[in-house]
Amino acid sequence: MLKKLPSNSKFQSSIDQANIAVCYQFGLGVKENKKKAIEWYCKAASSGNKFAVEQLSVLLDEIA
Repeated sequence: MLKKLPSNSKFQSSIDQANIAVCYQFGLGVKENKKKAIEWYCKAASSGNKFAVEQLSVLLDEIA
């Protein structure tokens, strides 16, 4: 189990960023944190990651 994810400077790929968001969204290896998941999905989505855009929409609907 991951104790802490490395800083975002090490994750330049939108795929890496989306994967980190999934970890936070579902508590995979880290404590579940929807706010951090949204932050990471936003980073990935801004790079054109379509999966991140879709998941961001799902998360925002959940908290609305």
